[in-house]
Amino acid sequence: MRGLTLTTVAQEAEDSSGRKQVAWLLWKKKRMNGLVEEYEKWNERLFAIVQLHMLAKATFAITEVSAPANKTLGAMKKDINVRILGLDDEMILTQMASCESLEWKHLEVRHHGINLDGEAQKLPCGTYDGHDVVVDFKSFVPKLRGEKEEPGQNPQESVMNRIRQLATLLNHSRSSRFRLLPCHGFFQDLEIPRFGFIFETPPGRHRKPLSLYQFLSSTSGSRNLAQKPALDHRLPLALILAIALGQFHSVSWVHKSMRSENIVFFLADIQDRDWRLWLQDPWIMGFEYAREDPGLSEDNRIIDARQEIYRHPEQWGQPTRRFHKIHDIYSLGVVMLEIGLWKPAEDLEKDGFRLVRPAESTDVKRMFEKQARDKLPFLTGHLYASVVVKCLTGNILDNESGEKPTFEEAYHSSIVEALRACRLHCNY
Repeated sequence: MRGLTLTTVAQEAEDSSGRKQVAWLLWKKKRMNGLVEEYEKWNERLFAIVQLHMLAKATFAITEVSAPANKTLGAMKKDINVRILGLDDEMILTQMASCESLEWKHLEVRHHGINLDGEAQKLPCGTYDGHDVVVDFKSFVPKLRGEKEEPGQNPQESVMNRIRQLATLLNHSRSSRFRLLPCHGFFQDLEIPRFGFIFETPPGRHRKPLSLYQFLSSTSGSRNLAQKPALDHRLPLALILAIALGQFHSVSWVHKSMRSENIVFFLADIQDRDWRLWLQDPWIMGFEYAREDPGLSEDNRIIDARQEIYRHPEQWGQPTRRFHKIHDIYSLGVVMLEIGLWKPAEDLEKDGFRLVRPAESTDVKRMFEKQARDKLPFLTGHLYASVVVKCLTGNILDNESGEKPTFEEAYHSSIVEALRACRLHCNY
């Protein structure tokens, strides 16, 4: 027992404590982080499922219950569970998107009150009421003679009602899950048959937006890999967009024009190439002025085939079917294919689809599916590739358990949850 003193005992205890701390740092901390990540995953999943249930309950209350929609939704909005879940915004939007008789907020402003830098741009920026803004223009093409009109309305009234409703929906969207800029209203351009939606740009950012399409086009062909975002920066973008689209659909709202040109970013510096800072902060633009899910597709059809390729074959040219959420999901699949390959969809065909015709729309769809199956597994992994294929084929309702989930539940499980799993696999 020679040399055994209080000092040596304390020193040995301190050394032992240090070794335990090292062991914790090397092994137990890693395991604990894994458990925390797993807990966060299941917590997010449970939270999303409860949200879906509450929104489905709200939609049912509006469409199936005989009580006035305002009264029904008013009671639900007072529910403490709605406030805890942060669903106040979704409840309002569900009500607005589902009620024909609701009075829309007047958001029409005068054109001369907006100062734009250049209206010839895709998304011109400027100022309005002391705010930096960007304007999303929508051209209006009158319906052709002989086409069916909505009962009791002429074409101009029909379009104006839809424009007002869309502006009101955009104006009320406060939740960050929708990835929508604050909308100050809209104006009508008297010289050109078009409407402009006014969006406030994020504070502290360059007010000129840059689209995902622009980034894909400018960097996809570069041999310098440093100019391209890593997989763990690209996959979060796909997840954010999938969540946003799910939010639209959960409140009976469709986008109708989901493509990389309508996904924009606002950089702190126009030369900024730090993908981590801005790639996970997308904003969705380009809504067509359609209302709820079963609405007929608009007549201002896109002529440019390079833009038409983002549409489901049933929506090319003159649509053969009413627009449905599954058509939005197909468009999301094309965008996710672009994100995975980091290449614009038009570059997947030698002439950029300039010569493609509506009759060949199914061939384009097959080409995208083949690209997803053949090339994405190597670049993004099999799980992400399978999610893209599901979006393109529309097979999101496949359920091995034999249960029959709602459309929103199937989308959440097959697309959103699968993308979250991709995120965990990438360890970010």
